[in-house]
Amino acid sequence: MYVLLDDEGNVLIEEMDLVSGGSIDRFVKPEKIRVINSYRNKDARVKTFFPWYSFKNKYHLVKKSKWLRSIKGNIALS
Repeated sequence: MYVLLDDEGNVLIEEMDLVSGGSIDRFVKPEKIRVINSYRNKDARVKTFFPWYSFKNKYHLVKKSKWLRSIKGNIALS
């Protein structure tokens, strides 16, 4: 599995509003995931992809395990 990073190192997440049931995809700093998950009415999950996806050169696919090691496991990920 791979995660999608932008040029600033932000990761693509799916942010779900548990009250309305809606969700949005957006890029956030890894630290922001913990903040979003601290709200009772929201849930944030890192989006994962298989390696055959291709994106414009502005984005980078990185192995999820490599990305997790690079942020030193100091945040809670769903």
